[in-house]
Amino acid sequence: MNNLKQIGLALHAYHDANGKFPTNVYGPNGEVLLSWRVHLLPYLEEDNLYKQFKMDEAWDGPNNKALIEKMPKVYLAPDRDHTKGKTFYQGFVGSDLQKPQPKGIFGRPWLRQGEKTGLAITSIHDGTSNTLAVIEAGEGVIWSKPGDLPFGGAVPPLGDKGWDRTPALRFDGSVSMFPTNLKPEVFWPYVTIDGGEVTVDPEDAAGSNRPPLGTRPVPPPAVKEAPK
Repeated sequence: MNNLKQIGLALHAYHDANGKFPTNVYGPNGEVLLSWRVHLLPYLEEDNLYKQFKMDEAWDGPNNKALIEKMPKVYLAPDRDHTKGKTFYQGFVGSDLQKPQPKGIFGRPWLRQGEKTGLAITSIHDGTSNTLAVIEAGEGVIWSKPGDLPFGGAVPPLGDKGWDRTPALRFDGSVSMFPTNLKPEVFWPYVTIDGGEVTVDPEDAAGSNRPPLGTRPVPPPAVKEAPK
């Protein structure tokens, strides 16, 4: 959980310096090259490693591929078995606007395919304390590769096998153990930044038989004024 706290601090330090959160690195033709995790290196006391990357080269190019094995310890989950160079710390990425969006879900995650400009904190209309930024996933990805969890549909595997909770970072910088067994209609409202959904403490939602929570709040009926 301490690693996620450090990632949270780095996200906000990046935002303070750039006026936006990081996104993946894209080439001139829209090809995705590197992960947002690379952008955080200078804010994780890894400026020297950052300078070794070629930002116009893919993660598996001749220069950048050699840097995979130099993954910072902050991207390493200390209580899990890792393949060298892979991390479990991932965000959620939505499809680009040219493709059909997930049905039954309001809003979007903070990462979107093809989006070259990161989002400002003011774009998180649902509130930073209500929105997940990074979570410990079930499967690892090469840390410098632009790989994250897919947004929408079934909830992807989270945490290690058999876990009913996994560490998760919210945009306000807080870290908690988040339930891994939530239904999609309950889980995704915690991921969207601007869905306007009604959510409760995830501990209350875990295993609950209450109606789905991923719905927009119903506005009160308009009050008609009596004729004068």
